[in-house]
Amino acid sequence: MFKPSFMPYHAEIVHLNWSDIPETEQILVRALMIAVGGVTISVGIILGMFVLRFKKTKEQWISRYVMISGIVASVLISIAPIFVVIKSDSVPPLYFPVIIIVLLVVGNILTRRKT
Repeated sequence: MFKPSFMPYHAEIVHLNWSDIPETEQILVRALMIAVGGVTISVGIILGMFVLRFKKTKEQWISRYVMISGIVASVLISIAPIFVVIKSDSVPPLYFPVIIIVLLVVGNILTRRKT
């Protein structure tokens, strides 16, 4: 989101270095990265606020909501890199969403045991 370039697998897909891409297209790509990054950060903040509320109230629906929302967001974010894997020879990072899903499920299980 804050880096004015793209990742190595992006360069593999378009067969160009970032500096070789016309400036108008760089602006479009950066705008898309900023928008996606901003939405991801805002969803994380909102879910974090729900976690803080859960710590105070122990309402079980909050724990389930955080887990389900996080899993849905992770699955939807995974669609783009999976599409890249299917349509190209590039290998984008797919492990972050998987790690997040595992942590959400484990956190939900541990939370249920404590309450």
